Amino acid sequence: MIGYSGSDMKSLCGEAAMGPIRSIDTTMLLSIDSAAVRPVTTEDFEVAFAQARASVSQSDLAALKDWNDQFGSFKGGEYDSLFVTETLDGDKEL
Repeated sequence: MIGYSGSDMKSLCGEAAMGPIRSIDTTMLLSIDSAAVRPVTTEDFEVAFAQARASVSQSDLAALKDWNDQFGSFKGGEYDSLFVTETLDGDKEL
């Protein structure tokens, strides 16, 4: 999930978790037993992912890497792979 922050992931999961609720007939919402609500599925995540947008840009990641190289625990480039992401077309980027 390239460019997704922890907050983005939390929102994505929250949106997916609403899938089962949205599938319930509105006339039954107040009276349905929780055991009758279907579990969250992969499809719910796919729908949520189609609506979610990543908030971390490649320039943000590069700035974090630069800061880490100068001040961070992993400075010196020994953990550069932590900042390498793979684009959807398979190219590697910072």
